[in-house]
Amino acid sequence: MRKHTVELTNSAVRTYQRISESATKCIEGGDEANSKVTLLRTVDDLLARTIAHEPYEAGNVLAGPFYEVYWISRGRLRIYYKASPTKSFVVCILSISTSARKETHPRHADALFAQMVASGQLDNLLSELGLQVH
Repeated sequence: MRKHTVELTNSAVRTYQRISESATKCIEGGDEANSKVTLLRTVDDLLARTIAHEPYEAGNVLAGPFYEVYWISRGRLRIYYKASPTKSFVVCILSISTSARKETHPRHADALFAQMVASGQLDNLLSELGLQVH
């Protein structure tokens, strides 16, 4: 299977940087067993291995108008992504979320994206990326 290129939106980059900075502080302090380091390793593994190699087989598709948006989770971590229709083998990470475990239910993901649509956030984000929801 051909490896996909993974690109992150500005929002996803900010979240990744926050996770990375927290983990780096723990590592520099000698606490490599810290949950923040585990979270970073999980994010890196999902981005570099799982999503890059099998984005559609590994992810769960959202319902309704978001049927082309996928999400994958590990514990409290959720990553939302969509393939780029203008670039072959490119997967765009729309969002990285680390909210409480009780909020990881699939209906929460649908509600989150419905809220983004209602506010216009998703349209703005997708137009920046050259993507659109059908």
